[in-house]
Amino acid sequence: MRIDGEGENYYYNGANELQIDKSGNIYLRDVWHSSQRMHLPKFSPDGKFLIDLYKQGEGPGEIQLDYNFAISESKVFIYDYSKRKIILMDDDGKFVKEYKTKPGSSKTLIGSFKDWLVFVRKVRPSERKKSRLYDIKRIFV
Repeated sequence: MRIDGEGENYYYNGANELQIDKSGNIYLRDVWHSSQRMHLPKFSPDGKFLIDLYKQGEGPGEIQLDYNFAISESKVFIYDYSKRKIILMDDDGKFVKEYKTKPGSSKTLIGSFKDWLVFVRKVRPSERKKSRLYDIKRIFV
């Protein structure tokens, strides 16, 4: 199969993450370059463009800028890094709900397991000098 990213409905800048749901639909995290906006396109199992789940903005169900996503049984979770919120959509891309996360710690969404989201949080040493190498702990949350 080939997803060429051309046509009237969709093109992409440069996909860097791919996930597949239980029905075989394909989701791509399309990265942002200079003034081009990001996308989160969903394709059918045969590669036909279905919908772009990325909606830029600051309102409910909208992403301000950078994001990551995870697919579960029948849900799509999108983590908006700048607004520190989790957007929940159904697998058709319809907005369901959003949740705010606690400020203060930097987390990266890495996936889901049985409708639980899995994040990694970096813990940096409190005392650091430029001339030394340090281990940075990663905690799964």
